[in-house]
Amino acid sequence: MAEHHFQKGNTLGKDHRFKPGQSGNPGGRPKDFLSAAYRTLLEDEEIAKAIAKAIVKKAMRGSVAHAAELADRTEGKPRQSVEIEQDEFALNITLVE
Repeated sequence: MAEHHFQKGNTLGKDHRFKPGQSGNPGGRPKDFLSAAYRTLLEDEEIAKAIAKAIVKKAMRGSVAHAAELADRTEGKPRQSVEIEQDEFALNITLVE
């Protein structure tokens, strides 16, 4: 029977393995990496206009998600009011529309 390289107790590559509690990526992914990439692309006015036109076209074809995106970007997101009541035993939270 052939010896399996990943059997318990093997020492293959032991010097290159992560130690217990050691991360393989201690710094993690750079924060805001994707947003920074978007901002760089959107500095090109032609790209920004093409995206805006595409969103408008989809909204005009009936896409509620694209229409909501347009409204949120141009009018601002609608505010939602919340009422909070507390008695001795419970906390009641009601979303007021």
